[in-house]
Order: sequence, then structure tokens, then C-alpha cells
Amino acid sequence: MNNFITNLLLIKDQNITMEDKLDLINVDGQDTFVFHGTLSYKPKCCTNCGCIKEGNNIIKNGF
Repeated sequence: MNNFITNLLLIKDQNITMEDKLDLINVDGQDTFVFHGTLSYKPKCCTNCGCIKEGNNIIKNGF
């Protein structure tokens, strides 16, 4: 199923391993599928925007 999920989501990164877990949650009144996966390394920042890692998260709100 891992190949199916990565193909469905067009994930090309070989460092991401998808888990066989899928949740359906409600976000702001919209049913949303949540796929679970694992990154094989621990990045220090985002390679696209340069946002620095804080704790276990790399979050950028806005542009």
C-alpha cells in the first residue's frame, strides 16, 4: 500500500516512508483524510523557504 499512497499523493522524496494508516477527521466542518508517514532524517530547516526547526516542528505561517 505504501507505493499506492506515494503515487496517489505524487510524493517523489525517497526519504519519506508512508505508514499503512489513514484517518478521517473533521477540520472546520470539512471531512479530511490524514495520511501518516515518517521522514528518514531530521532536518535543521526547510530546504525550500529556510524556516528554522523549532523543537520537532518546521512551521511557516504565511509567505
